[in-house]
Amino acid sequence: HPSVSNSAGVVTSSSTAADLGKAVHAGLEQYRLSGWRDGADTGVYLLEPAMEVMRSHLIADAEMMSYEAELDELTVVGEKLITAYDEERPGSLTDWRLLGDNGIPLVEREYAIPILGGRFLYTVKTDAMVQRANPPAGRAVDYKTKSYRYLNDFIRATPLLGQGWGEVAVLHVFFPHLNIDGMQYELLIKDRG
Repeated sequence: HPSVSNSAGVVTSSSTAADLGKAVHAGLEQYRLSGWRDGADTGVYLLEPAMEVMRSHLIADAEMMSYEAELDELTVVGEKLITAYDEERPGSLTDWRLLGDNGIPLVEREYAIPILGGRFLYTVKTDAMVQRANPPAGRAVDYKTKSYRYLNDFIRATPLLGQGWGEVAVLHVFFPHLNIDGMQYELLIKDRG
């Protein structure tokens, strides 16, 4: 992003797929935060608050983007995705614990470093920062909702994605004490049989 204080934003159109992804993403953020107690990740997460956040995002987007007719179907898909996430417990929920900074969980955080002599800022936004105790390591987590149809394309492209490499590089600047060993993509498949 240019480091300009008076730059104007650009409004882009949305799609139901993108809005579903954003809503599920917000639900998963709430899911992670529900396990945070007394400055630490307890490993016990609450499903219903995550569902409520996801539903409220979908309702707001449906009203704004005029696709109320598809709202029930999108809500069912979102509920299935978050429920499957809860039931399957990906590695970041079992072997890894959410990191905190002064008692505040590192969820949905944006980090920026100056580049090109400070004329620009390179920014990344992590969905969550997690840490494993044994062997010690840190990792950025990124949630992705994907259609089964495009899953192989995403998996093949993952080693080449600038997002992951850039995110890890920036996090090394902010967390030099952690052994950040990479990026963990947690895929939620929308239309699996």
